[in-house]
Amino acid sequence: SNNLNEKCIVYTNTSSCWEQIQADIELWFDMNEILKGDVIVIYGDLKPEVKFVSAERFTKVIVNPGELIYNNKFYPRILLATAGSIGAGLDSPDVFSVCLCQSPHCSTPGVSISGVACQGCLT
Repeated sequence: SNNLNEKCIVYTNTSSCWEQIQADIELWFDMNEILKGDVIVIYGDLKPEVKFVSAERFTKVIVNPGELIYNNKFYPRILLATAGSIGAGLDSPDVFSVCLCQSPHCSTPGVSISGVACQGCLT
């Protein structure tokens, strides 16, 4: 697919639901034949050095992402971040969508920061 470099950031306003959102996104990836990749999570209670390394892994520009996917290697395409980590990953040139999950029980559909339904992300 020609979108293998595209990444998405999903922010949630509460840390109590990130695990369920992560499970939902991973299931969505597993069931989707077109989009492949992994979820990386950054939440407020992580140690600063862990947040840094996680953000660095997400923002890293991958020259041949198809090779990682083909070889079933970890390739973070969605960054799931809580309010305590707002701004993480925004410096990645590959981020094409930023979504905000405002309810503790929502994971789909997402709402983009601009208030428009999040297309190409979780819808």
